[in-house]
Amino acid sequence: MGEGDRIIGHDGMNRDAINNAARVNFKTKDGILVFQTGHGSFASVTANHWGFGKTRIPNWTDLQSNLTKLILLSGLGIIIIITTSICVFRSRDKFTQA
Repeated sequence: MGEGDRIIGHDGMNRDAINNAARVNFKTKDGILVFQTGHGSFASVTANHWGFGKTRIPNWTDLQSNLTKLILLSGLGIIIIITTSICVFRSRDKFTQA
């Protein structure tokens, strides 16, 4: 994606009957249009993947749908870092006292 490129889009749906999604990069005139029936989010997910493939930046919808996972993984990472730090400092203190 070049300097100043922006991908814009819109999703629409009617429960599980119809789902559609559009993404367009006006600068490169590249885009995707997905119409789909029978699944509530397939078109949106497909268009989101296309956008991520072009920009390598997740869109807001992807972040919101994965927010719980992101919070859990961040919390787990913080716990691991704190636990490791405590263990390292305690073991270092034992060596300095001996």
